[in-house]
Amino acid sequence: MEFFYMMLDWFMVNITACICSGVAFLICFLTMGLPGFLFYGPTIFLYEKLGFGHVLIKIQGDSTWPMLILGSFLGSILVVPIHLLVIKIAPSIAVWNHVLMVVMIIWLITVFVNVLMIFDYSRKH
Repeated sequence: MEFFYMMLDWFMVNITACICSGVAFLICFLTMGLPGFLFYGPTIFLYEKLGFGHVLIKIQGDSTWPMLILGSFLGSILVVPIHLLVIKIAPSIAVWNHVLMVVMIIWLITVFVNVLMIFDYSRKH
């Protein structure tokens, strides 16, 4: 019986992450990538500070939307795997610390992916 309760508890913890991921994905879909600006702004800052501001001249106007949409969807899809990773790394941290850790890891990964997307886009155009 204890195994059943343990599995039920594990399922409830992970279903919450799945629901959060689904809600984030729905928000990204309905807003057409607007949450991607949370990742795109720091990416622009990094490019300017590292001396690659000239690359950003090629990416203006509507050419940023595909990157913003992809960054938004990537961030929402990463919720569950990063949640499971944080549980594996630090199983005993408080709930809000867990949420903060998941959000920060997702943010860092998505900023890194945006840096790669801008670099790739600038090479092609």
